[in-house]
Amino acid sequence: MKKITTLKVGDKEYQLMFTMRALAAVEQDIGESLLFILGNPLNAVRKLTISVVAAGIRHGLVDGKDKDPYDVLDEIIENGGSIDETAAVILQAWRDSGLFTKPVTESKKAPETGNR
Repeated sequence: MKKITTLKVGDKEYQLMFTMRALAAVEQDIGESLLFILGNPLNAVRKLTISVVAAGIRHGLVDGKDKDPYDVLDEIIENGGSIDETAAVILQAWRDSGLFTKPVTESKKAPETGNR
């Protein structure tokens, strides 16, 4: 289940989506397993450096693969954003890739309540 996650920068919106190839490229860039980072909230806080966020932007942008991720980060900061907010969007986009969670099947959904 690949899902697009939106990163808002001023009046612009960047779309992020991570394929398995893109996630592997992020891991290669940062020299760290994303499973390790996402598996423990403390790891996520400690490991989400500027270079990790930049790698997320570099490999996750749907349109704009030619954009320099550090220019995008500068644009985010210039428009009142923060590295923390951006990191949270990157983390959500990684989760939305489907690699780290199992999709909910019809049989596993909570039963509906109410009158029929």
